[in-house]
This record gives sequence, C-alpha cells and structure tokens, in this order.
Amino acid sequence: MINTDITKNIKVPKIQDQHIKDLVDISSPIQLAVVVDVVNNENHPKFKGSTKPKLNPQSLPLNYKNDPSNEKEVDYSYFGRAKIRILSTENKTPKEKLPWAIPVDQTVSQYPLLNELVIVQKIGDSYYYSKPINKFNQFINIDYTTETVFSQEGAPAEPENAPQGKKTYVSAPIYQKYNNLGYAGEYFIINPLIRNLIKYEGDTAIESRFGQSIRFAAYDEKRENDRTDKYSSYTVSKKLTESGAGGYGNPMIIIRNRQRNIAQDQEVPGMHRKLPKIPKITDKEKNYGGQIEEDINNDGSTIAITSGVTVSKWVTSVYKSIFGKTKDGAATEEQTKYNPVGSSNFIFPKLDGDQMVINTDRIVMQSRLAETMHFSKKRYAITTDSEYTVDANDQIVLTTNKLTCLNSPQIFLGQYGETNEPALLGQTTVVWLYDLCNWLLDHVHWYNHVHPYPHVHPPSGPPVPLNTLNALSNQTQIPVQQIKLKLLRDNLHKTLSRRVYMTGGGYAPGSDGVKPNNSENDCVAPLKVNTTNGTGVVGDFKGRNRREGPPRIQFS
Repeated sequence: MINTDITKNIKVPKIQDQHIKDLVDISSPIQLAVVVDVVNNENHPKFKGSTKPKLNPQSLPLNYKNDPSNEKEVDYSYFGRAKIRILSTENKTPKEKLPWAIPVDQTVSQYPLLNELVIVQKIGDSYYYSKPINKFNQFINIDYTTETVFSQEGAPAEPENAPQGKKTYVSAPIYQKYNNLGYAGEYFIINPLIRNLIKYEGDTAIESRFGQSIRFAAYDEKRENDRTDKYSSYTVSKKLTESGAGGYGNPMIIIRNRQRNIAQDQEVPGMHRKLPKIPKITDKEKNYGGQIEEDINNDGSTIAITSGVTVSKWVTSVYKSIFGKTKDGAATEEQTKYNPVGSSNFIFPKLDGDQMVINTDRIVMQSRLAETMHFSKKRYAITTDSEYTVDANDQIVLTTNKLTCLNSPQIFLGQYGETNEPALLGQTTVVWLYDLCNWLLDHVHWYNHVHPYPHVHPPSGPPVPLNTLNALSNQTQIPVQQIKLKLLRDNLHKTLSRRVYMTGGGYAPGSDGVKPNNSENDCVAPLKVNTTNGTGVVGDFKGRNRREGPPRIQFS
C-alpha cells in the first residue's frame, strides 16, 4: 500500500523537459532514442522460427573450413542489436515497426538495458547507438516514463514473455504509481547497494553496474603523498614555484571485482576476523548514486599496482608467522626455537614503492605447455595456515649457496606415516660407538671378577661384605665387561632421531612411483626400486641389508 500523503504532491515527470527537447529535433544528425528491446543471446524471440536472421556471405570472410558462409545459416552478429524508438520520429509507432540499431563501437561495448536512453545516428541504411545516456549520473539510467509517453500502449518496455518477479525499481517504491517500476531486461535487477567509486583529481575509471572497477590514478586521500622523491619524472621541479606545495602524485592502477558490503549504522566484521572491520556507513554511502572507496581487505578480489610513497592497506588473514624478526629484534615465529636470535635479519617490508598486491580468496595459475618461472631479488616467502605441497612427476631439485634448514616437529623422508624407521643422530651415534671402541680396547682374555655375597676366604679370616652386583647363587663370578656392553646395548635407542624418519631401507617398506593415468609420453616412467637389494636405485648401490626375519615386500 502506497502512502498517498507522501506521493500526492509528486509531479509526474514529463518527457518534454528541456534537456530532452534539445535532442528531440528531427533536423539533428543525432537523435535521442529509448531502448525497447535488446538481443543478448539466442534465446531471444528474434532467433525463433522463421524470424532467425540469415547470413549474407558477401559481407563475411570465409568460415572455419575456409569455405564461403552458407546463406541459410543463422547470423549471430545480431547479438547486441537494440530495437529503438527515436523520440523525434517514432512517436506512437508500434513496437514491431521500430528499427534495429547496432553498437557504434564493438571493441568496448555495453549493451543497454530496456528503457534506457541512447543517442542514435543513421549512417547509410543502418542505425548506430551509443552507450546509455548518463541521465541520472548513476550506473542505471532507466526512465520508465519515456516509453510510457511515446508508445501506443502507454507502458514501459517489457521483454517478450516477461518473467514474473523480475521487475525492478528505478528509485523508491513510493514511485510505483508513476510507472517507475518495470523491467530492465529478462533477469537484470538493479542492485541498490552498488555505489560509484570515489574519484580523485585526474582519475580515469572504468566502472560496471555490478561493483567492478578499474581506476587509473595518482592521488589518494593523503595530500602528503602527492610529492615523491622516488622517481625523477614525478618530482616537482624547483622552477615550478607555483606548484611548490603540490606534486605529481604516485601512479597506481587498482582493479577490483565485487564491491565490499555496505556497513550499517555501526561497524561490522570484515571478511575474516583478522582483517579490518567495515567502518560505520558514511553519508556518501547511504544512497544509490553515492560513493565508496576500494577496500583491498574486504572487496571481493583486488589487484593493486601502486608506486611511490603510497602504502598498501593490505592485511594478511594468515596466522602463521614469517621466519624473521620484528623492528625491535624479536623473533617473529610463534615457536621461537625455530627463529633463534641472529638466525635471520629479515624484517617485513613497508608496502610502498613499485609493487603489485593481489588479494582474493583463491588463485589458480598454470603454464599450460611451458615453464613457470618466479624470480625474486630478495626473500621469496610462502606462508600458509594449512598444508604446503609440492608435487613433481620427474624430480625436485633444491639448490642453495649457503644452507638448507628444515624446521618441523617431525620430518619424513619418504612416505608420511608409513614407517617407524627413525634416522640416526650423528653425534649421539659417534659417542655410542666411541664408548664401544673403548670397551673393546679394555677387553682382555682374563677379567676381574666378584663373588656372591656373603663371601669368605677361609685362610683370611672372617667373612668380608663386598658389592657383588647381586650375583646369583648359582654363579661364582660375573665379568665386568659384560655389564658395560649391556649398558651400551640398552642405550642404542638414543641414537634414533625423534624428528627425521626415512623409508625404503632397514625394516621400512618402500613404494614404487606410479605413472599418472593417460599421461602417455608427457610423463616419464617412474622408478621401481627393490628396497632389499637396491635394484632400480639411481647410482651405484652396493650396500647390503642385515635383517632379522623375512624381508618386507613392496606395497602392492
């Protein structure tokens, strides 16, 4: 129900307003027209039955077989054509008799919506239309009253077989009685939350009706960023005294897909709890036609190419720290033993200068038939809160001119979790073997002995209590060397690493490589290794394995 108290004093817009009168001139080479139909795809009625447009082979290049086109085939170049009502000459003309027009530019195109106004010019026998007239200085410039006034039906344009529930408002619902509710197309509905992009002086911007934008700029909201000493071409000359307080700015290109959510009367959480919150709504953001700035943290996806002293506002949503230190010299790792003092002098950089920052929820890249190469003059850092995986069908080569350090609670060389074959600790093994050698050096054919307690030598008088190491009653002496050897034996487990585990040897099973299905010659045949005798191992394997019990077999 419309509140008539609100609408009773609203005047019905008149098509004879002065800004339209100036263009509704039959003598003018360009004319104002309203769009009443648009061909977007083959589902349009124009492509049904006998009305399908046919090709003109004389105006086309050869087809995909290098043969002349068949004149009986459908002409799909009709996509983008718009049926137009020229306001100066087509007043009350039935829709079916209205002319079709094609875009004046096919390289950068925007098909109009129903009921939008375009400029039309006739060249030869063809009409050409411009992009929609920016009547309201908004993304949507629909005016349902134009076709209502000029058509026979006295109603705004509708698509053929107009779907239910697809009408859209130009402004507020209170204007429904004045025909400001209608169709913009078969499925297009105005999104009232999309805002214009904030523009700074000199900006060039490309914006869509859906919250995407590309902005070419040099200035931002901070005037102290206007001047820069980083680039001689952008440093104001001393001779340019009139602009001594200004500057040429810092060139930037910001590509944005999907505008962030509009906040309410209070700030709301961002895309992730680690990211900045969306601030309280501003007056510029409240209404359609207002302005909003890019938000690299909460917009859908952003590619920001910036320069100079402009600092990126990007914030990571990853909790895992980068190995390095803070400006105060403290370790950045949450596990400080991985990041001991002096281990790395890396400090996270200030995000300014010539740079590209990409922020999105998923990135997929592929070099389909050739190489992928990344080069970094300084640190190459990859940080993830989840799993980091590198898979290669052929080989993996890690090369460094200094050192390689792997920090992890457990390190598996081979199959993860498929073995209990720890690596030996080098120094611990050396110490154990050193003690074993000393024991062997001490070994002689005679040995000291002790007797069970109590023990008495009759010629020497009364019994004397001695430490007999709990000798058994059925033995008369115990070799001290055996006790030392048992200690060495019982400490063998200390030579096993608690962090590094290996497969393919000893008691651990191995697993042959598998060639990917249907890879044919794209992938070489993988190795097949026998972990018992070393057959198939790359290089000159000469070792032998001492095993207790039958050898393990390969995984099937």
